[in-house]
Amino acid sequence: MSTIPEKENTPEEAAEKASQKASAELEAAKIKQDKEKVKLDNHFQVFLTSLKKYLKSLTSLKEGIDHEGTAEGIRNDVEFRGHAAWILVCSILIACLGLNTNSAAIIIGAMLISPLMGPILGVGFAAGTNDGDLLVKSLKNYGSTIFISLLMSTLYFYFTPFKEINAELFSRTSATIYAIMVAFIGGSAGIIAGSRSLKSNVVPGVAIATALMPPLCTAGYGLAIGNLSYFLGAFYLFFINSVFIALPTYLYIRYLRFPVKQFVDPKKEKKIKNYIFGFIFLVMIPSVITFWNVLQRTITERNITQYNAYIESETAKYDVYVLAPSHVNDGDSISCTYHLKGDLIPENRIQALKGAAADFDLEPAHITITQDKDIESIINRLSKKESSEISQKDIFINSLEKENSTLRSEVEKMKSQLDLNKKVEDELVALYPKMKHKYLYRESSGKLLNLIYTWDESLMTDEIEVLEESLMKWLPKRLEVDSVVFTKFN
Repeated sequence: MSTIPEKENTPEEAAEKASQKASAELEAAKIKQDKEKVKLDNHFQVFLTSLKKYLKSLTSLKEGIDHEGTAEGIRNDVEFRGHAAWILVCSILIACLGLNTNSAAIIIGAMLISPLMGPILGVGFAAGTNDGDLLVKSLKNYGSTIFISLLMSTLYFYFTPFKEINAELFSRTSATIYAIMVAFIGGSAGIIAGSRSLKSNVVPGVAIATALMPPLCTAGYGLAIGNLSYFLGAFYLFFINSVFIALPTYLYIRYLRFPVKQFVDPKKEKKIKNYIFGFIFLVMIPSVITFWNVLQRTITERNITQYNAYIESETAKYDVYVLAPSHVNDGDSISCTYHLKGDLIPENRIQALKGAAADFDLEPAHITITQDKDIESIINRLSKKESSEISQKDIFINSLEKENSTLRSEVEKMKSQLDLNKKVEDELVALYPKMKHKYLYRESSGKLLNLIYTWDESLMTDEIEVLEESLMKWLPKRLEVDSVVFTKFN
C-alpha cells in the first residue's frame, strides 16, 4: 500500500503556526502566574489576619481585668485613718531628711512607703463611675494627707538647723513639662497594673516616678523659711502631678466601661453626675492652661539654650568667649544679655548676632551684647593722651632753647606724679589681687586724680563693697591727695 506524502507547509503557514503556538504558551504562562498571584494573595491575607489577632491580643487592655477587685482595692486605698496616717508621717519625715541631706536614695525610700496615691486614684475612679460618695471621701482624705504633710514638713524644716537650699529642694519648686508627662504616664501604668486580676509590682515604681511626696515636703520647707514663691511653686507641682495621675484613671475607667453607679431616683443621679462633671471641668480647665503655659516655657527655654550655643560658636571664631549669659522672662518679653571677653568683634557682626535671634523665636531688639574690650580701649586712649601731653611740652621747651622754670617744673611734676601712679598701681596689684584693668589718671590741670578699674567677676556684691570701702580710705592717703575719683566699669 503506497503512502501519500504529506503536503509541505508554505513559509506563511509555518510562521502562522509558530505564532499560534507562542500565543498559546504565553496564555498558559499568564494563567499560571494569575493562579500563583491569587495563592500568594490568600497567604498574605491569612498572614495579616494572624498578625492583627496577635497584635490585638498583645495590646488588649480588657484581658485579665478584674472590675470588682479593682473597685475594692481602690476603695480600700482611699481609706485614710489610723495606721495610714502614721505611715504618712513616717514617709514625710524620711522625705524631709532626704531633701535636707540632698540624698536621692532616701527620697526614693520615702516615696515607696507613701500612701498618697490612694486618694488620688480614688478621685479618678469615682469620677469615672459617677460615685459621688467615693469622690467626696477621696477629696476629704486627699485634703487630710495634704494638711498632715504640710504640717509635719513645716515643723521639721522650722526646727532643723540646716535650712540651706540645695539641688533636691530647688528642683521641686516649679513644674516642668517633663514632670507633667511623667505623672500622666505613671498614673496610666498605675491604674492599668492595679486593675489586673494578677497583681504586679508596678505601683511602687509609679510612686517613685510620679514623685508626689518631695514637692509637698518642699512646700513645707517654703512655709518654714517664709519663702512664699518656694511654697507656691512646690505645692503647684504637687497639685498638677495629682491631677495628671487622676486623669488617666478617669479615662481608663471610662474606656473599659467599668460599672457605673446606678441611682433609684433619676433626679439624684442627674444631680450627682452634674456635680462630678462640674468638678472635672473645674479641675481640668486650669490644668490644661497650666500644661500649655509649661509647654510654652519649656519651648522658650529650649530656644534660649540653642541661641546661647549659637552665640558661643560664632564668637569663638573671633577668639572671644561669653561670660555667664543671662535672660529675664517678664511674661510679655524675653531679654537676653551676653558679655563678651576677648578681642573686639566688629559692630556689624554684633548686629548680625542680634538679628539671628529671630531664627530662635527671640526678639533681636531684646538682645544685649557688650564687649569687655571697651574699657581697655578707654585706658589705652587716656594713656596715649597723657604721654602725648608730656612729649609736647618737652618739645616746646627744647625748641625755645631757654630755661622756663615754670614749665619745666610742671613737666617734672607730671613725670613724678606718673612715676608715683605706676608705683601705686603695682601696690594695688599686691593689695587688691581681684582688681583688674587698674589705671591712675590725673587731669592736665593736676588737681583731679581718677582711678579707672574693674573687679573680678567671681566677687560677690558684699565682697566688692568691703574692698571698695578699704580702697577709698587707703588710696587718698597713699597719694597724699584730698580725694580720688573712682570710676568703676561693670
